[in-house]
Amino acid sequence: MKGVKVAIIAPTLFTVPPKAYGGIEQFIHDLASYYEKTGQDVAVFAPKGSKGSFKIIETVEAGASERSAYYTRIDKELNRFDVVQDHSHERWATLDGKHADKVVNFLHGIQVNTYCPVERPCLVAVSKFHAELEAFKFMRTVRYAYLGLDVQRYKFHKNKDEY
Repeated sequence: MKGVKVAIIAPTLFTVPPKAYGGIEQFIHDLASYYEKTGQDVAVFAPKGSKGSFKIIETVEAGASERSAYYTRIDKELNRFDVVQDHSHERWATLDGKHADKVVNFLHGIQVNTYCPVERPCLVAVSKFHAELEAFKFMRTVRYAYLGLDVQRYKFHKNKDEY
């Protein structure tokens, strides 16, 4: 049996996995690795310099402020995937509504941009509290799923300037 074709869209700020800071990017790396191990056909749209045993589709330089090239690159490719997990803050995969039936938008952190052209987007937050907060702001249903990061991998730093 052939695996499901899964696209994961990363934010543009850091590479996947991140070189230092970047919890979303580390989560995406771990998730893509897991999907690959379970036989899924996974590809990650991520900034240049990203690495993984899974397929990386490079988009823009990490930290790039001009993001239209990122969206253009993603839009050309999404038709060939069964499921799209969008972890970008801009929700690239639903901007034009073409791929809405197969997109899950993961909301990481408090959302400033609540624009979504899709009438009934699939929105997923990282906790029940976060889902309730975002549902109020989006005025739409927001589900939640705990990310399952291995917190033991991260060393505690009392002062922020130590990481």
